[in-house]
Amino acid sequence: MTVKRQGETATAVVKVLKAVAEMYGVELVDNAARDAADDGSTEDAGQEPTVYFVRAGTDGPIKIGATTDVGRRLRALQTSNPAELTVIAVIPPAGEECGFELEQRIHGMFTAERIRGEWFQPSTRLLDWIKQNTNALSSRVCWGGDDESERENFK
Repeated sequence: MTVKRQGETATAVVKVLKAVAEMYGVELVDNAARDAADDGSTEDAGQEPTVYFVRAGTDGPIKIGATTDVGRRLRALQTSNPAELTVIAVIPPAGEECGFELEQRIHGMFTAERIRGEWFQPSTRLLDWIKQNTNALSSRVCWGGDDESERENFK
């Protein structure tokens, strides 16, 4: 019963907010829709997702995800993470297996390193796989900078 009342209350609040916004000529922003677009779970029409590897700090966990807009996804992740996040590698769409399917396969390969969700311990095995396969599977690797010295920070 409480859930239904809360839902009814939320609906009533939204109606009041819409009326007030209309009265003052203000546009309401649907943050839920914006957040869904930033969470990496939705694809831009006709665009295959890129698999990305994001590291928290210099020695923190690594997120393995897939999105059609890595920059937008990184910004969305950064807003809720106190550590500086860096894209350490990407695998752009190519070939038969790419995007979300490849992301899931990589998750399955590193279940022993999984912390929670899509975050993994930066084991030597995972880091070596990223170094070897992002070069092998991709013509473009993003190390967080164009400078060769950035590759040293990847260790």
